[in-house]
Amino acid sequence: MRILRPIAPPLAVIALLALTGCGAGGFPAPAESSTESPSPVVSATPEATPTHPQDVDDEGDTPAAGVVVTSESLTVYAADGLQLFGTLYTGEVGLVVEVLTELLGDPVVTSTTAEGTGCDSDQTMYDYGGLIVRSPGFIGTVGPWEVEVTSAATASGVPISTVGGQRIGATRAAFEAAVGDEVNLFDFAPSTWFGFDILNPEAPEYDWVGSLARFDSGTLVGFNTPYLIFADC
Repeated sequence: MRILRPIAPPLAVIALLALTGCGAGGFPAPAESSTESPSPVVSATPEATPTHPQDVDDEGDTPAAGVVVTSESLTVYAADGLQLFGTLYTGEVGLVVEVLTELLGDPVVTSTTAEGTGCDSDQTMYDYGGLIVRSPGFIGTVGPWEVEVTSAATASGVPISTVGGQRIGATRAAFEAAVGDEVNLFDFAPSTWFGFDILNPEAPEYDWVGSLARFDSGTLVGFNTPYLIFADC
């Protein structure tokens, strides 16, 4: 059985937020982080704590059965709810990609060059089929990399959900009923953008950190996290 240790979160700006994740897709809720002593998401089996994926015995590997992407963390679960991997959006992207590749299969890797708009940069994308890790993230990303979700499941068939168990293809009505803290940012028919899963709702709204969701004709087609909800770009 492969149990992968989460990556420790060195970035204080995220660790100091009031983290409030919800359970999604039938899997356990991500572990809360303390504002006194930042803690990573913790493995369900504390005695198995390898420091690197290669340190893990490959015999009897437990397959991934669900990915939960929230404003706080990216977590991969087995079918029985065992947490296989969890991380905040901090640290080097290389180890995150390495572990996700072992759990979800090889990504399609692409890169782009900044266009000089002031809202982009040279970026590398690791696409697991609807679950994209982008390094660095777009302007407004809180942390050195971001996650974009564009499909209800990865290319290897692992379901992807967010808070309230919501997945790509959800209706706007179902999303609003399940999420509960969404903020309508703007409408350009047929598209609507929402901020949701806000980590620091007690802060002034222009300091809110959360996720961005896009609906086309009332259907969820994608979301990105973690973001300053009211970033200029």
